[in-house]
Amino acid sequence: MQKLKQLNEQKLKIEKRIDELVNWLDEQGVGFNGSLLDQDGFPLNKDLYKIRDCRIEVIKLGNDHKKLMCRIEERLIQWHKNGQPREKEKEKEKEIEIETVEDNEKKEEMKIQEEFKNTAPFAKVDGVLSFGPAGKAGLQNDDYIIMFGTSSSMRTISIEVNSSEGIKTDLIIKRKNQILKLSIVPKRFEGKGLLGCHIIPVSQFD
Repeated sequence: MQKLKQLNEQKLKIEKRIDELVNWLDEQGVGFNGSLLDQDGFPLNKDLYKIRDCRIEVIKLGNDHKKLMCRIEERLIQWHKNGQPREKEKEKEKEIEIETVEDNEKKEEMKIQEEFKNTAPFAKVDGVLSFGPAGKAGLQNDDYIIMFGTSSSMRTISIEVNSSEGIKTDLIIKRKNQILKLSIVPKRFEGKGLLGCHIIPVSQFD
């Protein structure tokens, strides 16, 4: 449990640092993905080296954050397994022996519903290209995004998408009254970006 606490403290420090860097980039008027050239194609009159270093640090911290979240998840699973009473373990083993593939899918759906039922979405999908990664993953217009990988905010989702290029990533969404788990692989395609969809903050339509 002490190790979990330490990992969580590291996670909070990384998130705080990412927020500081992203806020600074926003203050420069370029953000994380903004162009460093003016309308005439000349470099902006800003500290471009510092901006580039800041963006690189954000990407590295985003990767560190993903690895840390995996370690935390592994620790939680191990802690739960070790803390489970022996009788419950025996019952679980018997259940596993008689479960079918369909049963496993239903259990996964129920687990997702329970885990995220009180988690508010942070974004809404208001446009999907059917031939893009989002469309192929099954994302639909008017879906609400609860989690994208380890990201649960508009501020960090662009970092998550860029650091997950070519990597299968879990996506938790709310569609009407149902919570679903999809898998998406951000990658370059015929359209713009790595997803092929447009999202807006929940605050814009709440």
